[in-house]
Amino acid sequence: MYALPSLIHNLWLMKRDKPLSIISNPFTLERAKELCSCFSLLSKENLFQIDWITDTLGGIELFPVAHSTPTSGVKISSYRSYIICSSDTSPCETVIRAAKGAKVLIHEASNTSEFEARLNSAGHSSGRQAGEVIIPELFKTYEV
Repeated sequence: MYALPSLIHNLWLMKRDKPLSIISNPFTLERAKELCSCFSLLSKENLFQIDWITDTLGGIELFPVAHSTPTSGVKISSYRSYIICSSDTSPCETVIRAAKGAKVLIHEASNTSEFEARLNSAGHSSGRQAGEVIIPELFKTYEV
């Protein structure tokens, strides 16, 4: 999120003329617009079109995850398969359900298992918890 103003500014400096789609949940989308407004980016002369999307776009879907602020995971589908990106989240069922059958899971992990309580309270996962989404049997058999 913090990099969004830099991205938009650099694309504007490079004279981008194609529209840019930004997909997010409504809460985060409003914060993104507010952040860009702090730098007066959305009123730049000759700014390319920005499409602020809160639903789905093509093969991209959002699903809610467990974080300290409203956050979404992302499912990107093709006609044969899909990948999942968990985004910032503590362990939650929506990621587990979304990851079933996925070809790739990109899962946020902020630290090791010894810090799980602190991580989870802030809406993050440990590396062990991220791995558990993929192969739960392995992590249940060999507790860390």
